[in-house]
Amino acid sequence: MKDKTVPAIEVTCPHCQSVLKVDAASGEVLLSKKHEKREVESFDSALQNAREWEKKKGDLFEQAFETERKRKDLLEKKFQEAQKSSSADPERPLKPIDLD
Repeated sequence: MKDKTVPAIEVTCPHCQSVLKVDAASGEVLLSKKHEKREVESFDSALQNAREWEKKKGDLFEQAFETERKRKDLLEKKFQEAQKSSSADPERPLKPIDLD
């Protein structure tokens, strides 16, 4: 019989960037390594990063708003076209109550 050794699985936490090595067979944690936090060089650079993030958030919001506005206009055009095509058809569909 062959000895099938299953390698350990490395999992990185998306929130804190810690690394866990987990035994695939038993599911037990073999190693836990905390992520070393990055130090900010200075208050000025942290402030600059915050301002850039605020600007980027504003740009992303404007882009999403414009996309939604275009989508609304497109849906309105489709609705108008459907309305025109339905009004151009003179024959109304039969209602089930009319068949009695």
